[in-house]
Amino acid sequence: MGQLASSLRLSDGERKALMADVAQKSNAHVAKRADARYALPPEFSVLGEFFLPEGATQRVIVSLRDISRGGLAMLHGNFVHKGTKCMFVVCDKDRKPVATASGEVVRCDHIKGAIHDVGVRFAAPLPASSLIKLAGSDQDAGSPADAACTAVLPLCEELVRMVKAGATSVEVGEQVRRIQSLLTSTAEASQKKAA
Repeated sequence: MGQLASSLRLSDGERKALMADVAQKSNAHVAKRADARYALPPEFSVLGEFFLPEGATQRVIVSLRDISRGGLAMLHGNFVHKGTKCMFVVCDKDRKPVATASGEVVRCDHIKGAIHDVGVRFAAPLPASSLIKLAGSDQDAGSPADAACTAVLPLCEELVRMVKAGATSVEVGEQVRRIQSLLTSTAEASQKKAA
């Protein structure tokens, strides 16, 4: 994507304080969200590309607030029209891409000055495996119980969504079996590592 700069013209301290303030004010919307939201590890970066209505492309380093399987929230130094198509690449601490997603802007709320809180819905949900990487899960670090919980979390969230949406007992049973299988394989991997 070439040489990029953050769209926010703020110091790191100012950006963190603004992120905390916006997160606190947005807590009212949390109950309406279908997917759990996660913060990225601080050493990760997100590159964004907005395909503007007039045909121009805007590329920036994104100031990500949170991410989920279905979308993300970010602070941006410009207004972005609802419906604007966009693409994101999430890079790990070594600048290797760990996830990519395309989507569209679903809201753009003014915060102050030129700063806006932008919500994006992905065109397709992120795979659970990508979300685990994005949420900072490292199967080699922490306790086996922590690794298992982190790995199974997206599947449990999907199970809750399925039940709320009225899934059949067969569909619910299949999801429970996937969760059990993941827990079993995680436990086996932990036992082999300990041996």
